[in-house]
Amino acid sequence: MRLALLFGAGLLQVANAQNQDLHSKGEAHQVAMSEKDVQALRLIRNMDVDMLKKLKAFAQAKKESAKKASPAAKKGRARRLQGRGRRTSQKSIGARQLEGADYSAVLDTLWLLICGTFVFFMHAGFAMLEAGTGRAKNVQAILIKNLITVCMGTLGWYLLGWSLAYGGDTLTADSWKDGTFEECPEDENPMGCGDGYADNGLIGGKHMFVGSGFLGKGEAADKLWAEGVIDPASNGGGQAYMWFFQWAFCTAGASIVSGGIAERVKFPGYMLFSFTMSAFIYPVVVCSTWGYGWLETFHKDKDGNPIAGYIDFAGSGVVHLCGGIGALVGAAIVGKRAGRFEEDHEEDQVQQTLAESAVLLAL
Repeated sequence: MRLALLFGAGLLQVANAQNQDLHSKGEAHQVAMSEKDVQALRLIRNMDVDMLKKLKAFAQAKKESAKKASPAAKKGRARRLQGRGRRTSQKSIGARQLEGADYSAVLDTLWLLICGTFVFFMHAGFAMLEAGTGRAKNVQAILIKNLITVCMGTLGWYLLGWSLAYGGDTLTADSWKDGTFEECPEDENPMGCGDGYADNGLIGGKHMFVGSGFLGKGEAADKLWAEGVIDPASNGGGQAYMWFFQWAFCTAGASIVSGGIAERVKFPGYMLFSFTMSAFIYPVVVCSTWGYGWLETFHKDKDGNPIAGYIDFAGSGVVHLCGGIGALVGAAIVGKRAGRFEEDHEEDQVQQTLAESAVLLAL
């Protein structure tokens, strides 16, 4: 039907053009036409011009009605998707429209993922450094302990560490001088009403245990989950990428200690230390500094409002100083490496490059 209407509109334009040529000022034109062109010309002459105009108007009206019906067609597609077991929220449908989209959040997330990956590669450097300063008989144990650091550190950071480091900002200070806070309805604010500062200034732990809140939290999030809709960026969610970035620093700080106590500690004890370091020791340091705790707010004005404090952009104090102090304390406890620098054991200093390469590839 649409093809016939378009063909009729084309015939109308041809007829108008021919009518203008017939009533011109008498200029003669000789045109070579084929038999098909002659038949088409005869057909146009025999057709009613008014009928062609009506066909053209009908085609335009049909086209406009199709444009108006497009939103209904989109809704019908969404209903079909729901009928097949798929759930789409209004935000997910709108995300497909690229016009005027804001990519700042996407770029920030991508940048943190790349930087976190680079920080994780520090484990490979620590492993190679420790293996190069140890004896050949202990190289495999040193490299395995670096892998244990990542595994146990991940468990500690996921279960407790992340919450103790950044889970203490749930209230807004009403008066810094008096130490009072504003009321915050938990039903309306499932992730709290934080003001950017740790509430007690030392340690968190009020929420975000075991990944709680990564995909949203509260009654609104539960309703969406019941409907099959998952929107991590709403209802207090969207911290997974920041968790990954801070996890890389946490495990790197714990890996520094392994070099200070290399060749002098057993696996069960080191596994326990790695878990404790990432689940409690390092998070307390982070909450006091990067978590806007007491070190970030120790300089205040006359009203008690924080105006300045400790600043650490790259983690030289939070990560490396914390790990270095842990290595110093560990070395003082386990003592020196017996036989490491004695002349009678020089043959033990030959390194095993095969084991180093295998662990480096695994990292």
